Amino acid sequence: MDAYHLFHYFFNQSNISLSVDCCNHIVKALCDDGHAHVALQLHHHIRGGYDDHALLDYQTYRILTKALYLSGKYDEALDLVKDIFLLKNPDEYDSEFLDQKDFDKAWALCCEEFISSKDGNNNNVGYPTVTKTAVTVSLIEYHFSKGKEDKAMEIYTCLVAETSGKIEDASKRPLLDVLFKYGKETEAWSLVENHHLIEDRPLHIMKQNLTMHELFCCDLRMTKESIERFEKPRQMQDFVTFKFNHAPYSNVIAKCCEDENTLPHAKWILAESLNVCDPSAYKLSTFEEMINAYLKAGRLDDALETANMMVDANLRLVSILMKS
Repeated sequence: MDAYHLFHYFFNQSNISLSVDCCNHIVKALCDDGHAHVALQLHHHIRGGYDDHALLDYQTYRILTKALYLSGKYDEALDLVKDIFLLKNPDEYDSEFLDQKDFDKAWALCCEEFISSKDGNNNNVGYPTVTKTAVTVSLIEYHFSKGKEDKAMEIYTCLVAETSGKIEDASKRPLLDVLFKYGKETEAWSLVENHHLIEDRPLHIMKQNLTMHELFCCDLRMTKESIERFEKPRQMQDFVTFKFNHAPYSNVIAKCCEDENTLPHAKWILAESLNVCDPSAYKLSTFEEMINAYLKAGRLDDALETANMMVDANLRLVSILMKS
C-alpha cells in the first residue's frame, strides 16, 4: 500500500502526468497484495478522468477481474467481464463463472465468444486495449496450460496468418512470453526475425544499422558469432518496442571505452540513443563509464561534455513526466 500512496501523491497531488506503465504496475501490485477492491477503485478513477480509457492493458484487466473473483467479489468481477468483452448475452455467463469455480476456463469461454462475434473483429471502444489479438493470446496460453498444445498452435497459426506476422505492439511481449514459456523458442524467434524483415524501417534507422555493422566488423573486429549474439537481443528489443534503446548496446559501448582510439564510436552510439524520446534509453551507468574512460585518457573536455549530456538526458526524462 505504500507504493499506492506514493502513486496517489505523485499523480494526483503533484503536477506529473499519469503514466500508463505505473497504472498497470500499481493495479497488479494491489491485486497481488489482496487489495482488489482498491485496484477496482483506481480503475474507476482512471476511466472517469481520462478520455482515451487506455491506461490499463488487457492483461491488467484480466488480473484485476481474477483477483476480484478469487476474493469473492463475484458481482464486481462479472460486471467487469461483461464490459470488457461486450458479451451479447451477459446473463448466461453468471452461471459459467459461479458454477464452474474455474476462472480460467470461464475467461477462455468469454475469449472465444469475443473472437467469434462481430465485435471481436474490432476494438472495444470502451476498452481499446482489449483487442482480438490480445484476447487470442490469452486463449493460446489457456490451451497450453491445459496440455492442449495442438489446439494452442492451431490458434497461433491462424493469428499469424490473419495478421501476416504483424502483431500489434501491446500483444508482442505477452505472445513471446507464452511461446518461450511452453517451449516454442523456434516459433518465437521466427516471429521476431520475420518482423525484422517485413517491417518498414525509416531511412535513418537503416543507415544507422549499416553504420553500426561496419563499426562492429571493421573497427571493433567483432567475430560473426559475437555480432549474432549482439543482434538477437537487439532484434528482440526492436520487435517488442520498435524504438531505439541503447540497453543492448551497453556491452559494445563498454568495449569502445577500453581503447582510446574507439572512444569516438562510444560517443556516436550514445548520441544515437539520445535522439529519441524514450526515457528508458537513458542509463546513468553508461554515461559514468564513458566519463571514466575520458578521464583516464586525459580528455577532460570530452568528460565534461559527457557529464553535461548525462544531466540534460535526465532533465529531459523529468520534463517528459511533468505536465506541460
